[in-house]
Amino acid sequence: MKTIGYETMFVITEDGEGKWEKYDDTYDITIHCRSKEEKERAMEIINAAAKLIKGKVKTNEALS
Repeated sequence: MKTIGYETMFVITEDGEGKWEKYDDTYDITIHCRSKEEKERAMEIINAAAKLIKGKVKTNEALS
């Protein structure tokens, strides 16, 4: 939930089964990049981490 001035804003999401709920952004992460190149590098790092977590590759393969 975000408060802007005196207004409070929130997002409602549908769960795919017809139920609606307030979106909880408690554990969201925001990465700010200053350029397209920084964004692409951040995505490479995130994708490498995901592969490591899933056990699909070894450390040296994930970061190359």
